[in-house]
Amino acid sequence: MARRRSTAESVVAVVVTWNSRDYVDTCLDSLLASAPPSDIIVVDNASQDGTAQHIRAKYQDVTVINAGENLGYAAGNNLGICRALEWGTEYVLLVNPDCVVAADCIARLVAAAAQGGGALVSPKIFRADPPDRLWYAGGDINWVFGTTYHRGADSLDRGQFDRTSATERISGAAVLVETDAIRKVGLMRPEFFLYYEESDWSVRFSRAGYTLLFEPSAVCWHAVSTSSRESSPIYYYYMTRNQLLFVWLHRRRFLPTTFAYLVVVSLLRWLGWIVRGEAHIQLFCATSRGFIDFTLGRFGCRHPPQWVRS
Repeated sequence: MARRRSTAESVVAVVVTWNSRDYVDTCLDSLLASAPPSDIIVVDNASQDGTAQHIRAKYQDVTVINAGENLGYAAGNNLGICRALEWGTEYVLLVNPDCVVAADCIARLVAAAAQGGGALVSPKIFRADPPDRLWYAGGDINWVFGTTYHRGADSLDRGQFDRTSATERISGAAVLVETDAIRKVGLMRPEFFLYYEESDWSVRFSRAGYTLLFEPSAVCWHAVSTSSRESSPIYYYYMTRNQLLFVWLHRRRFLPTTFAYLVVVSLLRWLGWIVRGEAHIQLFCATSRGFIDFTLGRFGCRHPPQWVRS
């Protein structure tokens, strides 16, 4: 176990990696340079590119947990959270390995949690490329269709989101969480494996009476979908299945409208591919499998091995 550093705010950062060697250094360097400093736990989901070995060799103050298999985002973070709870930390900061946090990001998140009473606090998140484009400035949920939205997504930052505000949905890319609240609400649901787990967590915290905050003075940059890649079979499969699961768990009466919405969107997408002469058979199969597995109650990690390589 790596040496733990003593910090007044008692923050432990949890970073879940999967074949992240090419970009994880910038994330860890930014966390180590933060004021206040945080202890760092990396949970490696059985990377095949030597991520865990690289981190152990280069970062002596980082604790690395080998998951042994690809547990996904939810269960991977749960491993790190449980270790942080054992350490008795006051806050856990969940950070994607393709994120870079500003030097004062952690301090500002902690201050917002203490002053605003937020059990979960997400920063203002920019795209890494281009770095002046917003990716997250708070989040909303459309329950009729089971969709989630980022406020200000892809817009230029002109100060229009510079007020601390309540949010329906935090961002799993970067969020500070009070550990006392985690003990009451519970860990992330591993059934999601990837995508929608932070939306599910947000709803559970809200229903337990906790406040979710967006803190614009805290800033980080996110290289979106470096591990799963949007427009990949993995993305289409989990987004389809988990959108239905999310609505089923929290607003079951809207499941018919969500199901119909996804069918229509999928049909229009496939029609567009046909018109353009594009053959996306894997994406078609992935989306269809999402519908089927939700209907059959198949959750957790379900994608065939060949999808991982696509």
